[in-house]
Amino acid sequence: MTNDLPREVEIYNEEPVQHLVDHLKERLVGVYLFGSASYDAYEPGLSDLHNINLEPANKSSHWYLLDIATERELGRNLHGPRTVDVFAAIPRRWTLEVNSVLNACRGWRFIITGEFSSKVNGAKWALEQQDCPVDRCSDIVNDAIEARKTGDNLVSAWKLPVAQVMAL
Repeated sequence: MTNDLPREVEIYNEEPVQHLVDHLKERLVGVYLFGSASYDAYEPGLSDLHNINLEPANKSSHWYLLDIATERELGRNLHGPRTVDVFAAIPRRWTLEVNSVLNACRGWRFIITGEFSSKVNGAKWALEQQDCPVDRCSDIVNDAIEARKTGDNLVSAWKLPVAQVMAL
């Protein structure tokens, strides 16, 4: 991965990094570039830039597990230790959570219809679609809806051995 960004984007990133280094000094753990710009998918005029700074008092709890898992592997270090040295590895089965399925359904509904919805309503909409993208789509979506009601995780909701889920 080359991480070739346009020079103006490199310059754009340098100023906030230097400001953080100057202001936080030894409290700054690192600054990282997340998203498409960190893994050679940046498109000028379309992509946004996600600069994440870490310091002991900064608790970013809004990131989804899948985001953290992705950026741990693909995030770009702008200052400080490498992402794999700062962000803990996320077990793959943790990313196979009920909300991942339901959020995917909700996102799909928004892409097609332009309508926002709850996770469950997005899932119900997905169940009505003839072109559900997975052979077992209705089983997985119904299981995710049920697991949300019961508090189960998808591994137990799918009633599959963990090894089989991990192979997905």
